[in-house]
Amino acid sequence: MRVASIIALGCCLAASGCAELRIGRPVPEHALQRIRPGFTTRDEVVAMLGMPWRVVPGEGGEIWVYRHLDGRRVSQELIISFGAERVSAFVYR
Repeated sequence: MRVASIIALGCCLAASGCAELRIGRPVPEHALQRIRPGFTTRDEVVAMLGMPWRVVPGEGGEIWVYRHLDGRRVSQELIISFGAERVSAFVYR
């Protein structure tokens, strides 16, 4: 009975919009224009965007992921690859 009550409550929350998923904050356009592969450092990225949502190991460095979901189908993702201390590539979608 308890499991059924929890499932029913979850369905009600989802249907009412109380269960909107929000992650991160928007990636500013001016920050994207300042990221330059081979020049922009890790410290500069943190100063512009804060700490990433996720950090994963990559070939020759790390991959930083910045993600923004606003709960209303708007999403952004910025993926930055670092080689040593500088940006080697990035993708924004």
